[in-house]
Amino acid sequence: MNNTQRISAPDFAHYEEILQSSILFRDIKTEIVSEFMSMSSIISYPKNSNIFNIDDKADWFYFIIEGWVKTYRETMDGDEVVIGILGKNEIFGENAIFENFLYPFSADIAENAVLIRLPIGILAKKIEQHPELSINLLRHANAKISISHKENEHHIVQNAPQRIGCFLLNLCDSHTKKQSLNLPFDKTLIALKLGMKPETFSRALTKLKEETGIIVNSRNVEIPSTQILAKFCCGTCSSQYPCSD
Repeated sequence: MNNTQRISAPDFAHYEEILQSSILFRDIKTEIVSEFMSMSSIISYPKNSNIFNIDDKADWFYFIIEGWVKTYRETMDGDEVVIGILGKNEIFGENAIFENFLYPFSADIAENAVLIRLPIGILAKKIEQHPELSINLLRHANAKISISHKENEHHIVQNAPQRIGCFLLNLCDSHTKKQSLNLPFDKTLIALKLGMKPETFSRALTKLKEETGIIVNSRNVEIPSTQILAKFCCGTCSSQYPCSD
């Protein structure tokens, strides 16, 4: 069951600071952000909860405080096409203002998550009144497009083991050669994010372990050398590790 709490005035400053970590609200006047806060809620969602479905009427957009959210569409055959796996400090649902206030995709909770639910009507009103918010919205959209372009490039130039390796490198601390990390969500979802069938992911992960020496135990991954992993993954990519995109 979802747990919903309105944001009280004493907490405004805390959540304003969190929101202003995003491109959309960066350097936006406090009084504007406070207006969003006064009509917003904090919602805790358990894993596999549905947030909204494609073509639902959009009254809200969302900021992720913690956890992971899956956005997706379904094909006519009923197959699920994952658009994105979104994490901390990311915003989604805001593009419904350009889609007649209908959500252009569905969104579910991939791992237990805490979200700020914000009024999309206020966003539509404020971008007309405040040029700085309009510019931030463009920057926010451009950042999403850049990520999409990079993912498309990976699908074209990288094989399956390289795409998994690239995913792991993006979870790493680039200043440390040897890494121990936990996968943020289950392998089936990682496979969907990377555009693979689960069986393809399994074979590709085996190949990656053989080529780079990584050790995978359930959701724990031991990477003996990020340099070796980067050499295996990044040769076909237009960016060098650590990737700045």
